Amino acid sequence: MKLRNYLRALTLSFTILFAFSSHAETLKASDGKEYSSKLKLVSETLDGDKYATVTGRALLKGQLGAPITVTVTTDRLLEWVHDLNYAEVLKIDAPNDQTLYMRFNAPLTLDDRDGYVRFVGSQEGDNVFIMTLVEQTNYPENPDAVRATDFRGQFRIEQVTEDRMALEFKLHYNPHASPVFAANSNTKQIVKKTMKKFKKLTEGEFKDAEIPMDLAQALAAK
Repeated sequence: MKLRNYLRALTLSFTILFAFSSHAETLKASDGKEYSSKLKLVSETLDGDKYATVTGRALLKGQLGAPITVTVTTDRLLEWVHDLNYAEVLKIDAPNDQTLYMRFNAPLTLDDRDGYVRFVGSQEGDNVFIMTLVEQTNYPENPDAVRATDFRGQFRIEQVTEDRMALEFKLHYNPHASPVFAANSNTKQIVKKTMKKFKKLTEGEFKDAEIPMDLAQALAAK
């Protein structure tokens, strides 16, 4: 009887331990939103839009130097931006201000989608970095791809504790594809898989990266 009670208590202890260890870590950032170690996605169609805006939120391990360095290392974009098959830097106005041509694989038998995007980095206080993605419309269309339009995106990264960061990635664009629900589903996959690849690089190869001096000076000047 004593052995049976001991085994029962031991089993209960392991069950409680597993429940606590499997519980996702959650922290609140200064934007008032909660971020978890488990990636969360929200898809909503805003007023005036035909296609959805997808927002992903997750916690990252480490410090700001890592994700900031990843976002400005444009020759590595193909490694973490999902479905991106070609990227070329066209103009660099500052270390935190670059314009790129980007071409994406399209699902099924659709033609590739492309666009010209300006990456503009900014800083809010000492612990929030924002990379805004702005559509550039003053470039000719490529006959080998369908031009995606109404492109809006943003990475917001905040150092919320000494070794945890809150990452938010928002993406909206018009791929000129139907049905709309399928196009929206594809945008969700882009956000989800981009964030997972971004997390892997940030917490792996780039985990000890520091913000380059020229970039730090450019951010401070804003």
